[in-house]
Order: sequence, then C-alpha cells, then structure tokens
Amino acid sequence: MLKLVTGLFTALHGQSSEPSEGWVFPNGYGDPINIRDFVVAVLRPAIGKKHWKGLYAFRRGAGTILTELTGNPIAAQQMLCHMDLSTTMRHYIKTKRSALAEGVQMLDERSSLSK
Repeated sequence: MLKLVTGLFTALHGQSSEPSEGWVFPNGYGDPINIRDFVVAVLRPAIGKKHWKGLYAFRRGAGTILTELTGNPIAAQQMLCHMDLSTTMRHYIKTKRSALAEGVQMLDERSSLSK
C-alpha cells in the first residue's frame, strides 16, 4: 500500500480513538458505509462537483500513472487485478500524445551515441 494511504489510515485511526474493531467507514448504524453514499457525502463534496469524474477515473488515472512511472503496463494490470493485459491497455491506460515524439527523440539520441 502507498505510504501516503497508510499514513492517512494511521491518522484516521488515531482520530477515531484508536479502535481495535469495527468498520473503517461506518454508516452511523453499525454497518460499513455504501460506496455510493460515501461518494455523495464525502468524496464529491471534497473534490467539487465540477471536477468529479467518477470512481473509475481514479482507477484509470492510477493505471496510467503507474505505467508512466514504471514503463511497464503489467504493473498497472496487476494493480487493477485484470486477467488480460489487453483490458488494461484498452480501457485504463491513457496514451500520451507526446509518446511518439519522445520515443523518436530517444531513438535519435541512442543512434547518435552508437556512432
């Protein structure tokens, strides 16, 4: 898990009087909060309705960022738990328009080094 996420959960645990059991996000009735209710009550107001793109936008963004950082779409496939890499590539990784130009530049640089 990302250190940032772990830190947020640790802070939430401390703010919640360090409970040893129970739900992380309760709904007030002793049950876990429904994700749609959490989005409506917490996430969308925090992000702002104008900027809210939906829960899958987070997954798509995470897949794209992880692929860009690692240079490997398999990392995104594994994080997203997709059985097939083509699903990850087709629906979750946004291609950069500058990728071709960057690739050509890298080829030029490497070919000039070999001379």
